[in-house]
Amino acid sequence: MDRFFSKKNILIAAFIFSFSIVIIRIISVPLLNSGKARDSIHGDSYSDINTYSAMRYFYDFGFGKSYLLPVHGYKGDGNSANMGAYTHYPALPDILAGSYARILHTTDTRWVRIFPLLISIGFFFFIVHFFQTLLPDKNAAFIGALVLVLSNYFIFWADNLHKHLYEEILKWVYVYLLFLYYREDRKNKWLIVLCSLIFILVTNISFEPVTYLAIVTVGMSWIYKRNIFTFETILLGFAPVIGFGLHFYQNILYFGSVDLALADMTHAAALRTTGIESVQNEMKRNLTFLDYISIPYYWSFRIERLFLIPGPAFFFFAYLGLKEIRKVNQQLFGLGIVLLIASLSWNIFMTQHWLVHTFTTKHLGLFYGFVIGYGLLSYYDLVKKDWASNVVFKKILHVIFIGYILVMALSQQLFDYFRYGFFYSLYTPS
Repeated sequence: MDRFFSKKNILIAAFIFSFSIVIIRIISVPLLNSGKARDSIHGDSYSDINTYSAMRYFYDFGFGKSYLLPVHGYKGDGNSANMGAYTHYPALPDILAGSYARILHTTDTRWVRIFPLLISIGFFFFIVHFFQTLLPDKNAAFIGALVLVLSNYFIFWADNLHKHLYEEILKWVYVYLLFLYYREDRKNKWLIVLCSLIFILVTNISFEPVTYLAIVTVGMSWIYKRNIFTFETILLGFAPVIGFGLHFYQNILYFGSVDLALADMTHAAALRTTGIESVQNEMKRNLTFLDYISIPYYWSFRIERLFLIPGPAFFFFAYLGLKEIRKVNQQLFGLGIVLLIASLSWNIFMTQHWLVHTFTTKHLGLFYGFVIGYGLLSYYDLVKKDWASNVVFKKILHVIFIGYILVMALSQQLFDYFRYGFFYSLYTPS
């Protein structure tokens, strides 16, 4: 029985379960008119549709006509009249999608999604390796990885054509390489060079990871060197500037003027931060003080839509996990705090964008897996201790608490795996 439930067999079962859903979704869940099956919680079809348009445009007209910038709203009919490029976001995901289409000689997303699928397979095993490398308790590391790869956080985004998959895996790789660099006492300078290249690359995939990686960079420098102005932070600080410069140069070429490109980017940044010009931004209004103080509330219920264990329960497990990690390794505890701050950074710097888009909660993923294994194991010890006592109300509280977690996991995660995955056709009228 122990051999049957070995970590290897459990991991194989998790892989089969997760990728069965992913492959079924690639085949059966359409990009267009997919409803909630690919909404902002289950894969972000809105962004994928824009990438699909850019992919078809690049497929028909090549990459030079729009200076490698995506064109939204293109129908694939050969008519590009009165169509402009989208300049407010990095274009690399769209360029990759166009490259996939040209390699496969098709714009059928069921085939093009093969590339994200293969990347996700690598990401699945990298998540496991990541925690096994960073965390001393291998059981906690395994549990943390397992919770993530069985969550919406991973499954419903594994075939994504836009930025979500790329930005997430590059964040993980960056943190991993930077950790190795400091763990090995900064001997391997090539790791820093590689981190710089990843930072440049990820800046051309999405602006969202920039604040995250900047905080991780400064945080790790403080943890391991007790200094935030170092060779590493300065070198890595230039990387997003170079990355943004590449995108901005595309915009200059497209607009034909530095002033026009600058005005366009400044306007876009203002909309995403304070929500000015409420008619044009996605909320259709300005941000208020209430929006800012409601951030913890939004975090608490958004977590349950993307992760197996819901927000309030996770906060408790995170506390237990960090407490346990602190006993084991002070530097790892510091890294946990840094990851938490990095996870929250986007909703502080780009509050309007964060409030509108539920998927931004995915930034919590790395911290979530970092602490959840330790938290669950610590809670398991607590339950055993309380169950052995004669205090009835503690047992009742544990039953209610565990029941709440299971109900939320079933209703917010498992049910979606069936209605938007395994049995999508049964839940969707023909």
